[in-house]
Amino acid sequence: MPSFIHGLGLHHMQTTGFTDGNVDYFPVDTIIRLLRAGRSSFDLDNVTLSSTYEDLRRLESRVSTFDIDLSRPRKQKNGIDRILQVYRSIFAPIRRLPLDVLLHIFLFLPVDTVSPGSVPWILGSVCYSWRSICLSFPTLWSKIVVDTRAGTELRSGSLSMIHTSLRRSQRSPLIIFVSCDNQSSSISPILFSILDLLLTHSSRWSAVDVHIPRLTYPIFNRLGPLPMLRRIRITMDHGRVAEETRDSLGHCPQLRDVSITGVPLLSLHLPLNRLTSLGTIQTAEDIFRILPDAKGLEALTIFHTSSFKSLPRRCNSNMLTVPSIRRLEFLSGPVQEITESLLLPNIEHLTLGCHSSLQPLSSSDIQSITDLVQRSQCLLRSLALNCTISIYSIDAISFSLTRLSITVESWTACDIFITLRVRGEGDNVVPNLSDFRITDVTSKCGGYSFTHEPFEPMIESRWNIPPRARAGQLRRIEIHAKHGWGDLYYYDTARQTLWKYAEEGLEVIIFDQASTAR
Repeated sequence: MPSFIHGLGLHHMQTTGFTDGNVDYFPVDTIIRLLRAGRSSFDLDNVTLSSTYEDLRRLESRVSTFDIDLSRPRKQKNGIDRILQVYRSIFAPIRRLPLDVLLHIFLFLPVDTVSPGSVPWILGSVCYSWRSICLSFPTLWSKIVVDTRAGTELRSGSLSMIHTSLRRSQRSPLIIFVSCDNQSSSISPILFSILDLLLTHSSRWSAVDVHIPRLTYPIFNRLGPLPMLRRIRITMDHGRVAEETRDSLGHCPQLRDVSITGVPLLSLHLPLNRLTSLGTIQTAEDIFRILPDAKGLEALTIFHTSSFKSLPRRCNSNMLTVPSIRRLEFLSGPVQEITESLLLPNIEHLTLGCHSSLQPLSSSDIQSITDLVQRSQCLLRSLALNCTISIYSIDAISFSLTRLSITVESWTACDIFITLRVRGEGDNVVPNLSDFRITDVTSKCGGYSFTHEPFEPMIESRWNIPPRARAGQLRRIEIHAKHGWGDLYYYDTARQTLWKYAEEGLEVIIFDQASTAR
């Protein structure tokens, strides 16, 4: 086998005797001395230059020879590198993980929708070992996700894939998520077939989320026993619930979380004494007929509908007190008749409004909710404003807040940023804020709100507290563009604004519309 020196053509230098000593040239310093003395030697210069050019041509020829000789081993090296990259994957650390650790990692992977390119289907196409794991653990197939909101279409193969997932999940408890945007397009007939198939496995339901507004589907009339059900959240038009199926949820021994819209809660028999989360309360009648029996309720969602019934105003001595509730959410108004009859002394987390076409909360609704918090004398820790309202309207309940989530849009963001700026003297809104989340809901110019001039001074005042200001320091900030960043300039501006504070220790997280961190 030839040596690398021979293969590279270095032997040519030894056989030809071509070295640096062969280069014959007229020293430059001699030429300079001749010019300074006013002398010239054209003949000598021509000879010297010709010899030098000849030396250069020989050197270029040798360089070309070396390049040709080097190209062959270079190609061999690149080929070996490509082979090694393939074989190197055999020794990857993930291949040496114990099966239980690898399975734990697989279980954390998100399941997007029914597709050959989604989890867990794609895992089985990586290698024999991963495929064996996927087929050996039914838990990997127990999460069924059907989501068409992002433009994913249901195809004929979707039904067969769900059938395969149900078969491979064996007897594992099922986690089901079905969401369909039927506002701009009609519902695919395949979706009804999928719902029918899932209902045949209702005995294994553990957590069910079905969000299909304006779809009429009698899901409660077709339910069987639900021994594993822990959470059910349904948003669809059900129609009338048959008398013989009203107890379908009442005999669920593990049920703790219920949220149903499109069906009056009073038409269902719920295990109220076991529930920890309930939504959505639709009428004032629901409040006073359901809450007294829900002794362990910790989270409550209120959503007004047209069936709201007016109740006589109660005095403080006759108010309904629910000490167990710690999370309260108002999705839409009006809510005055409900708030005026409640006392919730242990509320810690409050959410107002939602991003939808629901009737927004009015200023009188906000005032009645503020009165409820003050009257209950609770220490509110977290407030989420999912609607654009004046920050001053919640000033009375902002002193104890440490977490705040707000919604901004276009130029209205300027007033909000100015209001939240900490000043050196006087009272400040949300003075003890440490965790701050801002969502820009501008539709076509997502992120534009973060380019307004008052944004950075507000962050600066929250990070570097002015002297004599009675306020706490901001520790964490999240910014979101709900409909995506309308321009890369908006994203770069927000990132540059927050970057220097991140270097000083502020935790900064920037998300896009898909909630993926940048």
